[in-house]
Amino acid sequence: MATVTSEDLRAYQHRRGYLRVQGMEVAVEVVWARLTFGRVHLEITPVSGAGSTWVDRDSVMLSDEEAK
Repeated sequence: MATVTSEDLRAYQHRRGYLRVQGMEVAVEVVWARLTFGRVHLEITPVSGAGSTWVDRDSVMLSDEEAK
């Protein structure tokens, strides 16, 4: 398992992507990132709307990534 540095976590800030929610893709922006029990979690907020939540990194498709 690769070591995640604080610099790696900061690189997620302000990146945009999509979160799938009940058959929809919601545009989100990453507010912050943290490492919890060896997994990267992202605090995201919707591009249009209000609120924020923490999600597992793998649940967000960032804009510069290919679809899985």
